[in-house]
Amino acid sequence: MADDAGTQLLTQVNNTVEYLKELWVKEKPSFERTFDEILHSLSLQRNDPRYLAAFKRALPTLDRIKFNPKGANGVGTYSFNPIIPARNEEELKAYLQSRPTSLGVKYEDIIDGWEEKKCLPVLEDMERRHEILVLRASTSVTTSTKDNDTKKTPKIKCVWQDDSTLYPSIGLDLINAWNHIALPQGSEELRTALEKAGLKPTTAPREIIPTVQVKEKKRKAPRRGGRQTNAHMAHLLKDYSHLRK
Repeated sequence: MADDAGTQLLTQVNNTVEYLKELWVKEKPSFERTFDEILHSLSLQRNDPRYLAAFKRALPTLDRIKFNPKGANGVGTYSFNPIIPARNEEELKAYLQSRPTSLGVKYEDIIDGWEEKKCLPVLEDMERRHEILVLRASTSVTTSTKDNDTKKTPKIKCVWQDDSTLYPSIGLDLINAWNHIALPQGSEELRTALEKAGLKPTTAPREIIPTVQVKEKKRKAPRRGGRQTNAHMAHLLKDYSHLRK
């Protein structure tokens, strides 16, 4: 019986998380609920008081539930605790700007508290305005457009804060001048253009410069033995051993 009660308690705790999450995601004016309001929503008010006491003790210990002891005039309220507290563009901007680092955030963490069908178009619009940087996966997802058409786009993996001021607008005259620059057609034309500019093409044949090897002269080894011709040094080699005492 104890195992059944524990299983039932865990089930009701998970149901509470989903109930509070629905209130948060749908941006209800009041997404916080008192304990009695949770009991009435889940039809638990007629359970055993000991069971309800254990249920009440379990709720504040969960990471997915945030307890506000001052809510409802001091009665205490419970609300969903998303990984990223953002349900719209302004809240996401505020969250990214408040972070102490510029590390990216996972897309799954964003849609944890933001309904995906509402979140995805907003992220794509923010990306076009250079307000966020987006990393996409190699796999694609099918989404619906405003004209009820479907399109496949790579799935978002991570999001970073971006700065639109880093993307200055470029005048049409410069864009047109850039697009009208004629590029050489083919390798031969490119090579000719480089040579005219005084540059050496990478396809030019290599010039092999012959190297001259200098032979080292052999040094003559000093002669050993033979007749001594330094007569002026003969007294240095004279034997004086018979003068020892």
